[in-house]
Amino acid sequence: MMDQFFVRLEAIIKLVKPYTERLWQNRWSFIIINTLSLVAVLVWLIVLYSPSYESEVVIMPEYGGSQAGGSLSQITSLLGVSGGTGASMEVYERLIKTTTILEPVIYSLYYSYELEDSLDLADLMGVKVNPNLRQDQQGRAVTLKTVEGLEELITVSLDIQTKILSVKVIMPEGQMAAAVANNIISSLNYYLNNRRKTKASNQLFYLEKRMVQVRDSLTAAEDMLKAFRIQNRIISQSAELMLEQNRLIRNVDIMQAVYVELTKQLELIRLDEIRESPVLNVREPAADPIDKLNPKRRLKFTVAMMVSLFFSIVYCVFLPEVSETVKRSITIYRNS
Repeated sequence: MMDQFFVRLEAIIKLVKPYTERLWQNRWSFIIINTLSLVAVLVWLIVLYSPSYESEVVIMPEYGGSQAGGSLSQITSLLGVSGGTGASMEVYERLIKTTTILEPVIYSLYYSYELEDSLDLADLMGVKVNPNLRQDQQGRAVTLKTVEGLEELITVSLDIQTKILSVKVIMPEGQMAAAVANNIISSLNYYLNNRRKTKASNQLFYLEKRMVQVRDSLTAAEDMLKAFRIQNRIISQSAELMLEQNRLIRNVDIMQAVYVELTKQLELIRLDEIRESPVLNVREPAADPIDKLNPKRRLKFTVAMMVSLFFSIVYCVFLPEVSETVKRSITIYRNS
């Protein structure tokens, strides 16, 4: 066994020896290449590679609903108005990166410890006004350009099973990442509240109009019952009159029930119209992250230097073949 091992080892040494000799012959090239790589990587990681922090906000789904909300959805559905005041988590996922939600976030001020100043995101990202555009288009162009840049810094992910929505924001400073993440949630919440109020106003208009109709129908039903009883003092001996009276009473009861339910829902919608409570169920506000997301200098330095070593070894070992291939290609090109 040992003899076979030494035979194989000797064969491997004979196979590798020419390449190690080439590497030794080109050792200065190897040293120069890796020294330059080392300097370039250090400059990149220390000077050019800016740090970044990631902050996260988690939006939880609404488990169950209030009895009032359920009644509201039912009655508005019965009346022909789409029920509910909320939206699905999939809708939130698509809304977050829209200009409607991000525009208020962009023009909020964020304090930078590094710059010792408060800036909005357009200034922070260095978005410039395009002088070639009309005056009324320049602001819109800056907003759209900033939104486009923010789309790369904001990650929105939805867990299909749990319906938990995660919003992650990457910024050069930790407190800034947390502030932007919280502002996104505030902007989304404000938008949803306004939509809810608009919807409540529409429902309120419909219910008020419908209540007038139901009140008139109820009055007419009561008048018909009153007139029937005045005209028919004794009805116990007539089955037909008793059936007619029961029909009139049932009609009054139905209209009364509808009127009472409409009155309840009208009050609920009036409360919903002025309500300022948050729509989103946020697990907790975003906090200032402690650890950097990037740069992970040790990992990046190790990977960069390993890549440099690999390519420098390949270059120094196979330099004759590379040179010969290049000369041959040049000769073929000149003769063609």
